Amino acid sequence: MSLFNNLGQADDPVALAQLLFHTPEINHAWLSDYLSSRTSCVVLKHYLDVFGFTGVRVDKVLHIFLQTINIPTWATQGARPLDILLYSFASWWYDANGKQVAYDKDLAYSDVYASIYRKPLSQACHPSSNGPIKITVTFKRTLPSNLTYKVQSELMVINILQADLNFTIKLFGHNLAFELPILSFSKSSEALFRVTWMLFGLTTLLMLHSGSNALLYASLPPSWPISVEHAFMQNTFQIALLNHTNAL
Repeated sequence: MSLFNNLGQADDPVALAQLLFHTPEINHAWLSDYLSSRTSCVVLKHYLDVFGFTGVRVDKVLHIFLQTINIPTWATQGARPLDILLYSFASWWYDANGKQVAYDKDLAYSDVYASIYRKPLSQACHPSSNGPIKITVTFKRTLPSNLTYKVQSELMVINILQADLNFTIKLFGHNLAFELPILSFSKSSEALFRVTWMLFGLTTLLMLHSGSNALLYASLPPSWPISVEHAFMQNTFQIALLNHTNAL
């Protein structure tokens, strides 16, 4: 973590994982090589934490995770990076969802591999000089960080440069109800959806790219954290004061 050393700060795997996740321009091959290193296991865990995969099927969230990395083919310390990343992913997913499924961690690992056999491995494009040009995806307005319990959100709008028959976005989330869970761009460069949150607390909106052009749209975040609140909290704010030790 030379970045923190250069800044004169202590290593912070949580902050580093957040930085890696929120940098869409990152070299995905380098990211995969770094995360699959055995010295990066703590950062990898926190990187997976950022996605917010709790309560969502393992096959769906696996393909969202794989679209953020480009897995190297060479072995690292006797183990393939693919095996390291998939085992870490399966372990993390089971730790987060084990109480909701009727099988153990080993079966979760087998299920991860089975989902790859059922659907071809789809990962981020390799950053080669002759690779395809990435296409920008934008939101008409920033996605909200807070929404009201059982109240449908305002219309959310995603824009691409032009209509694309070979690109769709599938929306997922624990205890989320979507109006249009599959967004098609076949006839328009704009797709709209609304979402209703059915449970209080923190949750995550997940976005899976699909179609033969899916990997060209790397600028779209794979997930978005949202806090679900009571209606009366819409017009409130919080104040935090430091104590005598300057801690919250």
